Amino acid sequence: MLSIQRSLFASLSKSDERIAAAVALYKRERITLGDAARLAGVDRWTMRDILREHGVKLRLGLVDEDDAAYEGEAASELGFDDEDSDDEEPRAK
Repeated sequence: MLSIQRSLFASLSKSDERIAAAVALYKRERITLGDAARLAGVDRWTMRDILREHGVKLRLGLVDEDDAAYEGEAASELGFDDEDSDDEEPRAK
């Protein structure tokens, strides 16, 4: 059985190895979704899909201040800010 696992692992490409490691670490709650995505070399949406394909339940919400800071930076890079939003009614003063 161990030799089968080794040969299977040996046949994985480097990107597959990174994805497998990211899935395993996320599943064990060792890393966040953002960390898993960076490790796997994919964006967060793709990582969510990968985790779902592997039957891993997503953990939602911020884990700590570092995770919150990362989320804020990601939103800034995407250009999300309250002033440009057309979805909201103007606030009363």
